[in-house]
Amino acid sequence: MKKYGFVLGLVLGTALIVNAQSRKKYGEFGIAVGTLNMSTDISNSGNINSIFQELRPAISIFGKQHYNDWFALGIDMNYGFLYANDNNHNFPDRGLSVTTQLFNANLFTEIHLIRFGKYRQDRPFSIFIKGGAGIAGWNPELEIIGQKPDNIEVETDAYSALNTFGAIGCKFRLAYKSVLTVEARFNSVGSNTMDGFVFTDNTPVQNNSFWGLQIGYSYLIF
Repeated sequence: MKKYGFVLGLVLGTALIVNAQSRKKYGEFGIAVGTLNMSTDISNSGNINSIFQELRPAISIFGKQHYNDWFALGIDMNYGFLYANDNNHNFPDRGLSVTTQLFNANLFTEIHLIRFGKYRQDRPFSIFIKGGAGIAGWNPELEIIGQKPDNIEVETDAYSALNTFGAIGCKFRLAYKSVLTVEARFNSVGSNTMDGFVFTDNTPVQNNSFWGLQIGYSYLIF
């Protein structure tokens, strides 16, 4: 009899825990605007001035399912522009510049470092980390002032590749169901064609990546 009582208690306890967690679930949908910069074989100097000269706009939409006060899964779609110019970096005499549109879509997980959620109205602030993966697409337009360098091959078609990203940010509760988010994000793509060319010799290459800041508004659905 005690055995059955223990099993029944275990089942009821597990059910209560699952129910308590499910009560904490909520959805979140929003939109964000931000900036983009690229790191490629053109934009490879890390020059602070070049960051502001080459900064371009981006827009994002996203949705998340929060499972408790700490953890969420989500999906986002992002569209923006990227630009880089040799004049701002290490090879001003080479005469290369590139402009490209960029689209990427990702699945991600988000983890709060401060409890935040449906029953945390008293917590107006949280810090979070985020990571995910998806697909990115771009269509570089390379401009060459003067003669094309002998050691490059132009690659200006449309391309797609795996996109991975990591982010850190903070949330501010504007109202019970309204949230303002500020986020810094770094993306890496599995390709070397984002700047519109590839080297044909043994020149060391810069792995293609892009990064930026976002400010977003979202609405919580309970």
